[in-house]
Amino acid sequence: MRLIKAEITAFGKWRNQVFDFEQDNQLFYGRNEAGKSTLYQFISAMLFGFPTKNKKKKDYTPKDGAAFGGRLWLTLPTYGEVMIERYRQQNKGQAKVTIGEQVGDEQLLKQLLAPLTKELFQQVFTFQQEQLTELEALKENELHESLISLGISGSTHLFQKRQAYHTKAQHLFKKKGQKLPLNQALLQWQELQQQIQKKQAQEAEFSELIRQQQQMEMTYGQTRKELAQGEKKLSELRQQQLNLPLYKEWVQLKSLLKKPTLTTEQKQQLQEVYQQQQQLSRQLEELEQQLEKQSGMDQQSARYYFYLEHEEQIQTLVKQQMATQLMVDEQSRLAQQYQELTFELTRLAQQWDWAENQPPRPVNQEDFAQLAAQMDQLEEARVQGAVRREMIQEQRNQVEDEVNQFETNHPELFERENKKTKHSPIPWLIAGIGLVGGIMLSGLLRVVFLLLMIGGAGGGLWTIFGKKQASPQVVREQWQEKLNQLDIYEEKLAQELAQEERIREKFQQLTDQLAAYVDAHHLGQMKTVPLIKENAYQVTQYLAWVKEQQTVREQSLQQQAELDKWTAACQFLQEWLPLQDKSLTEKMTLIHQFAKEMEQLKFARSYQQNTLLKQQMNQLRKKQKEGLAQQAELFKETAITYLAEIPARLQQEELAQKNQKRYEELTKTIGQLFKSELTEASLLQMIEETEAVQQQLNDKKNQLSELRQRNKLQVEMLQSDGTLDQLYQEESQQKAVLLELATQWGALEVASEFLGDLSTELSERQLPQLLKKAGEYLAILTNDRYRELTLEEGVLAIMNQQQAFSVYELSTGTKDQLMMAIRFAYLSLEGERILAPVMIDDGWLHYDHQRKQCLAKLLQEFSEKYQVICFSSDKEMVSYYQELNQPVIRIGDER
Repeated sequence: MRLIKAEITAFGKWRNQVFDFEQDNQLFYGRNEAGKSTLYQFISAMLFGFPTKNKKKKDYTPKDGAAFGGRLWLTLPTYGEVMIERYRQQNKGQAKVTIGEQVGDEQLLKQLLAPLTKELFQQVFTFQQEQLTELEALKENELHESLISLGISGSTHLFQKRQAYHTKAQHLFKKKGQKLPLNQALLQWQELQQQIQKKQAQEAEFSELIRQQQQMEMTYGQTRKELAQGEKKLSELRQQQLNLPLYKEWVQLKSLLKKPTLTTEQKQQLQEVYQQQQQLSRQLEELEQQLEKQSGMDQQSARYYFYLEHEEQIQTLVKQQMATQLMVDEQSRLAQQYQELTFELTRLAQQWDWAENQPPRPVNQEDFAQLAAQMDQLEEARVQGAVRREMIQEQRNQVEDEVNQFETNHPELFERENKKTKHSPIPWLIAGIGLVGGIMLSGLLRVVFLLLMIGGAGGGLWTIFGKKQASPQVVREQWQEKLNQLDIYEEKLAQELAQEERIREKFQQLTDQLAAYVDAHHLGQMKTVPLIKENAYQVTQYLAWVKEQQTVREQSLQQQAELDKWTAACQFLQEWLPLQDKSLTEKMTLIHQFAKEMEQLKFARSYQQNTLLKQQMNQLRKKQKEGLAQQAELFKETAITYLAEIPARLQQEELAQKNQKRYEELTKTIGQLFKSELTEASLLQMIEETEAVQQQLNDKKNQLSELRQRNKLQVEMLQSDGTLDQLYQEESQQKAVLLELATQWGALEVASEFLGDLSTELSERQLPQLLKKAGEYLAILTNDRYRELTLEEGVLAIMNQQQAFSVYELSTGTKDQLMMAIRFAYLSLEGERILAPVMIDDGWLHYDHQRKQCLAKLLQEFSEKYQVICFSSDKEMVSYYQELNQPVIRIGDER
């Protein structure tokens, strides 16, 4: 790989800067802080990514907000020219790679550069002063290994890896180690085996307790499940009880439900036919009355002239009589429905103390279920804690009684320890008298006194050694052990009391949270968890009724507005008709009679001759017959025999349509709630039975909870050191841990030995060539003063014409030359695959002018294979480059 050009948009101090690179050897010259190291860091960032920010490292991010990054052009043997573009703000700092017309990403860049990595680039192809002085601090063996490693990979990575493996293995296990993981695992394995053997003896009792516990857990879970099902059923029953009036209406409508038999068109035709026939009948009736009266009416009355003046307006009112009646009926229905909704809303508001201006908000079942579950868990924990505390209290009292009894039986515990035991002197006095008598007397008396002496001596010895009492130390230890047990129970009791206090505080927090929830949702007297769970549906029902009441009110207001319009339209007749304090229906009836009367007057005034009246009557009768004949097919389709059946049939159809609409509304509201037929009595009976079952289940649950807690506490006491199954599981887990640790330790040891053998084998193959090539480069650097490198008995030495010098005998500058010669020798051996250019950043600080001149010659020769890029602030090095006709690129203020 060779670099062609770097285009820096913004990186460190550089802005919109372009640098061109020579194919062979070149020197970038500039004063300190000119940006040489920044250019090197830019090349590294373009190849391997932006460096992470670190307080201990220099940050090259632009302070002025410019685009952080740029472009780098280079050539690769297989791919030709490649352009790398990378900006921190774009694509998360990932590279964009262009090869001709092909565009790739960061993954393609890694494939192109492989096996070159950032570490290899910095350790092998970059020469910095601190790298050239690393050998100075090494001991003899470490120097030898470092040089051998350099011959293999150009760095100490291999030996560092081998040492790391060995160190990790030592951190896992040592033969005499105690706190290391593998040693600890082996010790724990032995202790666990002892516990298993001890626990196997207690397995019978423990297995029975576990069986009982499992049975109670199963029964307890089933009871809780039945309770939940019962609560759900009870909630449904209460909701059915609340909606029972609607259910009765729904059942009644279902029994009366009939599908409409007339189409809209047929109803309209029948209504038109009936109106036409009615109109003809009225006309015929009027003619008959006129014929009877023979125009005997007062045609000059003021009422008649008023009618003529407002005839069109009055006839319009007469024609709207039926429509007005329908609106009045609808207004009555809406008023009744509004009254029913108001009654139900008032009942719920009074029951739960709900305010109309702050109606309740719907309850979120998920949030409330979570809150209720937490409160149930705390209540269960409180009950279990009370059982545990009661048992611990009993055990504590028992131990306290034992301590009191023990102290009563051993009063010596409270006597002073330095009090000496007193022995009676009487037996020894008797023995002394017997001894004196035995010496001084003879015969039978002597025998008696000797026996007396023996008895007294025996009595004295028995007072000293005959009373075998328990050791005071043993008694004190037993007493102390019981006191320790009492302290343990006291501590457990204090822990349980503290736990109860925490549960109480948590329960109070949840209670406050519930109160806040109730206030936020304006639930009024619906303050407890059971009330909310059982009656949450009433909130939804209340809001639905509020919405329905609003809808009914709006419809009623619209209907009333229309009726008010008709009432106002009738006001002009108030002077001629008694309309005051009459309903709209009554007003329309009076107007209809008035119009009929005035029409008769009008008819009588227009046609005086009886013949003409009869002729008109005959024409009307004929017109009636013809009209009925024309509608014969319609009457046949609608099953109507007589004209008088039409109003009843239309009213029946209207009622059926209303019933159908109401039935559909109720079906949507309560259809899913009432899936089977029931009565009020059966519903009340079901509620009572369900409540009784729930009470029994609650009692059973509480009993099971206490039994479970007692059994659990006994199990915990027995399994304080682990149940047998748990111990077996721990044994399996510990065995897996032991096997894993042993495998890791073995793998690390094998890897360490393998890398040691591998490094030795590889170094023996490459080291002679490396030393030979390094000698050639050292001869150039030292102006033929040293020409040969040797490695004998683990010691590196260089040869001149007369003698050999150990590496420790060399000056600092010569050591730098030696290290650089070895580095160049390695790169020369790898010359067939040039992975990257060689970059040197002032790697000659310890060189004098002659050594610098030799280094410039070496770089000129070495650049025949490698591209060499040097960064320096040394003017003397610039002069040597110019003498050798090598390119010098001035940057910074030197440009």
